[in-house]
This record gives sequence, structure tokens and C-alpha cells, in this order.
Amino acid sequence: MDEETSALLPGRVSRGIDRDFVEDFEIVCKRAACAVTILTVCLAFISTISFVIYIQPEAPIVNFQGLEVREFSVSNMIDRTGVPTYGVLADATMKVAFFNPSIFYETTVKEVIGLLSFERLIAYGEGEKFVQPRLSGRAINIDVASFMNQGPMVPLYGAAPALLEQISERGSVNLELELAVTSEFSMFDGIVRKEFNTNVKCDIVFAPGDASHIPGHSEGVILSSVCSVV
Repeated sequence: MDEETSALLPGRVSRGIDRDFVEDFEIVCKRAACAVTILTVCLAFISTISFVIYIQPEAPIVNFQGLEVREFSVSNMIDRTGVPTYGVLADATMKVAFFNPSIFYETTVKEVIGLLSFERLIAYGEGEKFVQPRLSGRAINIDVASFMNQGPMVPLYGAAPALLEQISERGSVNLELELAVTSEFSMFDGIVRKEFNTNVKCDIVFAPGDASHIPGHSEGVILSSVCSVV
């Protein structure tokens, strides 16, 4: 019996046809597996985005609690270029409260920067990175101090007359305090993330040292503070 006749007999299938069928079946299975994988990834992504939209991630609530001033003094100085001027020496601690209002997720506070200014920046400080669990809060301290390459005093230049006038006439000085907070919400190992930038600005009336005329406050006292989130 020749090969052509045997291929036509019932119950007999050539090995060549078997191999073609198996190869085609494997190709179909691979394509189906790829399609299922792509569909699963798309559904997971859509579900994640829908969940994030539903819970609406929020930035942590930042509240300024107070400013403890250890030193604030103004005196003559010479800057690093040899120009005589008045300089300010400031050393203080900002007290800040954080609260994470989310029910579903924790928030990472990546950066906290504190700035103290009088017409120009006179003190700077940074807080440490931390993770805030859901529906919880904490209080932190940020140490801020004068900074200059040539020494601890910051030259005031054109801001000096206004500062000296406020101290001599009122016994107090208007300072501007700013908190810059960068926080981040993330899910699924960072696949979904959102960053928040929160800025709090406060107008502070500060009576330095002996100018405060308040017993027990030789290092100065905060007379008033008005803050807003910008």
C-alpha cells in the first residue's frame, strides 16, 4: 500500500499533519495567553485608577504651632567682601503639627523646610523625612539658624534701617515665617503615586530680648502670629 492510499484510509493520520496541528495549537495558546495577560494588566490598571479617584488622596494637614527663639540680635559686621553693614544672628525652633486625614493610605513626608525672613532670608532649617500612618498625626521641631559662609551672622544691607527702626520705636519686629512641605502618596510599590506641595506662611510680630519688656522673656517673645496655607 503506497503512502497516498494509506493517508486516505479512516483512522490513519499522517505524522506531518500531526506536527502542523500541534504547532498551530501552540501558537494559538501563546496568543491567547498574551491576550489574557494584557487584559488582566489593563483591568488592574483601570481598577487602581478608579480606586485612587474614589479615595481622592489628600495632602497632610500642616499647622504652625509656635516659634521658640533662643537668640535674635543685631550688630555691626563686615561681610566677606569688606563692606560694613548690620548683621542679624538668629537661632530658633519652629514647632509644627502634621495630620494625615486619609482613611486608606499612609503618606511619606519627604521634605520639610523652615524659612525665617525680614525683607530677606535670615534663618533656614530642614526637618527629617518620615512616614505618617493613616488617620494619625505628630508634632515635630525644625531648628532654623542664620547661615553664611563667613560666619553665623547674615548681613542685612538695605533691610537694616527698617529693622532697627521697628525695634527702637515699637520694641518689636515683623518677621515672615514659611514652611515648605513636600509629601507623597504611593500605592503598589510606587506604580501609582501623587506628590503634594504644601506651603504655610505666617506673619509674626516678635519682641527680641530686652525690647520685649516682659518679665521672664529675656530671649524674646512672640506677640502675635497669623498663618495661611498658600
